[in-house]
Amino acid sequence: MLNAETRDKKFHVLSTTEGCATNLLENSSYRKQFENQGLKASDSAQDADVILINTCGYNQDMESKAAETIATYQARFPGKEIVLAGCMPKINPRLVREKFAGLEVRSLPADSGESQSYQFDRADFATLSSKHKLVLLLRPILYKFENFFGYRLSPLHNLLQSVIVNEDFFLITVSTGCLGSCTFCAIKRAKGRLRSRPLAPLMSEFAAGLKAGRKKFWLLGDDIGCWGQDLGLSLVDLLKAFTQRTEDFELVVNYVDPQFLVRYGSELQQVFQDRRIIGMNLPIQSGSDRVLRDMSRQYQANPVYDTLRGLKRLNPGLAVKTNLIVGFPGETWQDFAMSLRSVFHFDAILALKFTPRPQTPAAEMQTQIPEAVKNLRMLIMNLAISIRHGLVALGSFARPEKSLKH
Repeated sequence: MLNAETRDKKFHVLSTTEGCATNLLENSSYRKQFENQGLKASDSAQDADVILINTCGYNQDMESKAAETIATYQARFPGKEIVLAGCMPKINPRLVREKFAGLEVRSLPADSGESQSYQFDRADFATLSSKHKLVLLLRPILYKFENFFGYRLSPLHNLLQSVIVNEDFFLITVSTGCLGSCTFCAIKRAKGRLRSRPLAPLMSEFAAGLKAGRKKFWLLGDDIGCWGQDLGLSLVDLLKAFTQRTEDFELVVNYVDPQFLVRYGSELQQVFQDRRIIGMNLPIQSGSDRVLRDMSRQYQANPVYDTLRGLKRLNPGLAVKTNLIVGFPGETWQDFAMSLRSVFHFDAILALKFTPRPQTPAAEMQTQIPEAVKNLRMLIMNLAISIRHGLVALGSFARPEKSLKH
């Protein structure tokens, strides 16, 4: 455990996530905690006295990666103090107790939403997956191409800009928690109920970022779609407040439950015609209404597609990312085919194989899909996703927009 004698001690923070913006942003907050205690940052675990491992437990793959990382660092540095943070200790505390007994588990303060860091640390992007690194590599190449010819390739430009967060963005955490009760999700156990931050501090932070010369802003929340439901406000009020500013900026809206896109569809049309909104993550999870009901998702697929088409007509460059779960309990081949079709309604798609999480209703369902079937469906799904990504890129080259240079 950390003690009062911290003089000359060094700390090192690392993350096991695959690009989760919340997790990466938390790293900055944990660094501040250590620095406030008098510790100094180290670029390597080798030179550090204290190692904080910020974990992810969204699915079994992420949990296994986190557990493997912890075990590796314990073996490599038996004399060092290892601290656990992030979602995994909250999602699967039994695993932590059984495999990593004695390690400190650290959380951010309950009011961290009022005192979040506003930017990432460049070092956190050094350990991302090859796919993430590829996107970060392609960004400057595309921009040089666009500048040379004087055209913007849309929506490819906004897609590369918004699909993966990086240190260029100024982060504004608008809320934590959600109102959902998804049968597959354990994140709510880690994040809790919805806690929306009031507009006043959000606008103050936005103004501070603009004053500092920042041009790229990332709105962050576990579900931004339900922002304001505990304040008597809505997603529409939130986005109107940001787009009322007249400055030149780009805005990414991360994680909007599709039910709120459908609920506020007509009102959102006015907001999304502002082309400064360049990206949105809209996790549909399945293209089958039957599976969506079993997931306890409060929407149907076709109204989501219809609403999205309306927004894209007003803002053709809007890059919309989604998540799909493959192999959810009871998913038939017909259900899977509907999810395959859904791929072609979005610009960027991340498919994840269903893995049961502790103490979730989906883990107890009797209609679990065999691993071999899930693996086959993942192969087919990833092929469809590759085709869709190729079509988005080709379509962007076919319909370039005249633009100013960056």
